[in-house]
Amino acid sequence: MELGYTGELEGSAEMNIWLHKAVMRELAANGGKVPADLLD
Repeated sequence: MELGYTGELEGSAEMNIWLHKAVMRELAANGGKVPADLLD
């Protein structure tokens, strides 16, 4: 899945946080129930 991440790679904290938020957005966009505190 291409999520469009353009920041630093190699398992940086920035990437991990970005990836978590991207996954939560994808879940929500596909009808998943995501608690509001996990979204931006």
